Amino acid sequence: MKYNMTRRRLLVAGLAGVALPFIPKLGHAADVDVVVVGAGAAGLAAAKTLRKKGLNVRLLEASERIGGRALTDMASFNAPFDLGCTFLHQAQLNPYVKYARQNNFAIGPLPDDENEIIFIDGKEASEREYAAISRQYEKFEKAITRAGDQRRDISVAKAVSLVRRTKYDKMILRWLVNGVEPEEISVLDWWNEANGKDLFSPAGYGTIVQHYGASVPVEFNTSVAEIDWSKSGVTVHSNKGTISARHCVVTVSNGVLAAERIKFSPPLKSRQALINGIKMASYVTIGLKFENKNVLPTLKNSWFHIIDTQNDTNIAWMGDVGGSGVVRANMHGNAARELERLGEKGAIDHALGELRNALGKDSVPELMASKTKLWGKDENYLGAWSATSPGFGNKRKLLKKSVAKRLHFAGEACHTSLFASCHGAMVSGINVAKKIR
Repeated sequence: MKYNMTRRRLLVAGLAGVALPFIPKLGHAADVDVVVVGAGAAGLAAAKTLRKKGLNVRLLEASERIGGRALTDMASFNAPFDLGCTFLHQAQLNPYVKYARQNNFAIGPLPDDENEIIFIDGKEASEREYAAISRQYEKFEKAITRAGDQRRDISVAKAVSLVRRTKYDKMILRWLVNGVEPEEISVLDWWNEANGKDLFSPAGYGTIVQHYGASVPVEFNTSVAEIDWSKSGVTVHSNKGTISARHCVVTVSNGVLAAERIKFSPPLKSRQALINGIKMASYVTIGLKFENKNVLPTLKNSWFHIIDTQNDTNIAWMGDVGGSGVVRANMHGNAARELERLGEKGAIDHALGELRNALGKDSVPELMASKTKLWGKDENYLGAWSATSPGFGNKRKLLKKSVAKRLHFAGEACHTSLFASCHGAMVSGINVAKKIR
């Protein structure tokens, strides 16, 4: 690739059950120290930390697996493929990096940005086009940074409104703000995000998270309907009964909270308004495996961008993921929402069609296997990760505030600089657990 691009702005994004020991039936109310709701990265970290402190913990999970939005599919391609959290972002701040190395998981860097390739309207960008894209990227980045330095809680679209327009703008803005449209996200969310290097594990991020949480007892298929904090403790009502506890840690996604799938008694009116201002991003990952593993003209784990200026198509592809021969396709924002409306088969067919249009039908061999996960359609998540709307840019710190010293919240949405990441959820869960006595 002939230009410099901040990979963290382009990539955000990326589960299995464990055997259970004997657990008391939920039908009989059990007095415990803490109930943790949700066994994703935040819930696992909170429960693990609380148990180390000697507290009695019940971890409830609505699905049949742990890991939340960290999900490694092992079956579809006979190789690990992450359908959710994929890259170990901000490596120097990411506890999973240390954990992975301590437990002999191979991890390494992604290829340099210079190895990426852009196809525009069916052919690779020219030297002049690469240079123009690089210049426009820098202009946009400077405009957004300037607004962030001034602490302006405005949309990214407004921050770049004075930059002279080019035909590459939509593509570049989608690199700079991932999962949402430029009009939907506050400059401060972009500005507050910690920087750092991205790493990748061929074993899968979901595999690492599963390994981390394997020792934590979890009560699966347990959907929490109501949390009553009206008295001195907390009472958690689920489809399997009622539990009373001194504390409750809620780690479900902001999407689930925004949809009010869990009732709080008394209602959390001010918090609900805050939750509604920190919306869920849309991001779709699709895996495709062909007869010939070398479908894309890129190095292993390098990105290949297909741009169709006529149809406003922008798909980011990664070739030969982890050396498995699987091709990865990503779309986000409005494009991802459209794929979710099409359903899994429709999303896969769309991605395959775009690849054939860009490379030529004869250059794309027969499809052998495919897989995708539509997080926005999954009732347990209702989106990929959180993104603050204009006007809510500095509100994440309010999300993590406890209510009445017994109702606590954790998850990627609650972290002020590591949000939209698996390790941000993990750190949030640990931080909350440390405060509970």
